[in-house]
Amino acid sequence: MHARFHFVMNRAPGEVRLQPGLEGGAVNDVGCYAIDIMNMVMGSLPSSVYAKGTSPSDPVETTVAAILDYDGVLGTLDCGFDGPRTNTFQIIGTEGQITLDTAFDPDPGDSARVRVSLRNGHTEDFDITEDHFKAEIERFSVRARSSGSEFVDRELTEQNLAVRLAVHESLAAGLPCKVRASEGG
Repeated sequence: MHARFHFVMNRAPGEVRLQPGLEGGAVNDVGCYAIDIMNMVMGSLPSSVYAKGTSPSDPVETTVAAILDYDGVLGTLDCGFDGPRTNTFQIIGTEGQITLDTAFDPDPGDSARVRVSLRNGHTEDFDITEDHFKAEIERFSVRARSSGSEFVDRELTEQNLAVRLAVHESLAAGLPCKVRASEGG
């Protein structure tokens, strides 16, 4: 698996995504999407991560690349604030590959394309035309109005946080780090 999410950030004074005290940086802002989709595809946390990051002039990492090891199945991600704009996700398997061309941030009104390319040469495209932002608001509204106390996405949120913490630990240490599941998840 490989996920990419980059864009060119306007570095205006006070930009919160560049402030370490506000948990700024590329991993927390755009890398989290890549982590979420890989955890969802694998159905689990990676066992370890190894990350490297750079920042020419900012106090947080503005470009990060990482390897997530799901016990022998590798996922890679790269993310950053220095563009060009790209947000793709690809799964490569023994029989072919699946590519999402605007996996994380389609423009409102645009469709996202899923391309399935098989090893035998057959390729098929599917367009997802759902308004992602509208669907997200509708789903949130249904959950907010429901009387149930279950938080369906809590486990995914805790997994994402555990992986991001391990990525930050790896960035600081310059070494691979184990991913530790949270106490609640």
